[in-house]
Amino acid sequence: MEKIAYAKLLSKSLNVATGESNVYRCPLCLAPFSVQDADLLTWDHYPPQSVGGRDRDIVLVCQDCHRQWSPTDAELARLMRREEFDRLYPGMEPVILRIPDEPYVKGLRHREAIGVRGRPIRLVGRPEHNVQEATQRLTEFLNRATSEGKWNGLKITVSSDPQLIYSTQRIERSFLKAAYLAAFDCLGYPYVLSPALNTLRQQMREPDVAHLTDHTVIFSPQLPGFDREILLAYVHTPEPVTGLAVFFLGYNLARWQVTFLLLPAHPEMPKYGQLDQSLRKAGGMGFVSFERSRELTTDAEVTLVDQNDKEWPIYSHDTK
Repeated sequence: MEKIAYAKLLSKSLNVATGESNVYRCPLCLAPFSVQDADLLTWDHYPPQSVGGRDRDIVLVCQDCHRQWSPTDAELARLMRREEFDRLYPGMEPVILRIPDEPYVKGLRHREAIGVRGRPIRLVGRPEHNVQEATQRLTEFLNRATSEGKWNGLKITVSSDPQLIYSTQRIERSFLKAAYLAAFDCLGYPYVLSPALNTLRQQMREPDVAHLTDHTVIFSPQLPGFDREILLAYVHTPEPVTGLAVFFLGYNLARWQVTFLLLPAHPEMPKYGQLDQSLRKAGGMGFVSFERSRELTTDAEVTLVDQNDKEWPIYSHDTK
């Protein structure tokens, strides 16, 4: 879809929510742009392309927000690299080995997998992450040191590999942003401008500040060959997790991710910080899933109906 066409479509949603005409607001910071200026904006994938985000799952955001969120979204690539390491070297830790005082190998970095728990120290080189010349020179040096008995006094430093260290908080916030954009793309401005989402909107404006925590649950190993899918669902049981759940299934990570967003109909839910505990205690969740459709973006009175004809309103009566 062209940028101006997308902005024009969503401007109708903004008109329903606020009465503004011919205006598109960045969903992250809510800065206003005329529909004709949509080319100043940029497409943002939810989730990011680094974990398999698709070109059909995109939202227009402003350049400033795109830059501000880039370091947080980039954390997912580190997580993917660490998951691949854990798959190849189970029970080991990623390190960088250096011998700083020997001229022949000074400055060389050799990435290793190290295991020390319950056994003698075990080092395994990671060929795909090491420059061949560095590996060759380091091997030559160590073989020579062994044959000549020059281990005494040899200084070897081992440090954590920064390419495989990631922030769990940033990972969670990246999925929170992806869930927020998925909800915006489906429900539009009546949803994201709801008073119930005040704190969530603040988190979208300030990705480096912890306004919300413990909103993402990780579960079930990815199924081989499972198609990538984003599923929106109204979760009604157990009560502490009542909210709008966004499932990210089949992406390039080891496990599925589900992020819980607030519902205007239940602004006090979900109880962040109790999600895992509540789900474990209940043994599962009851929910009504629904298809994402941009036709819903101009509807401020969305109500879902389950197979038993029970109605589940997205918005409370006060916010209609």
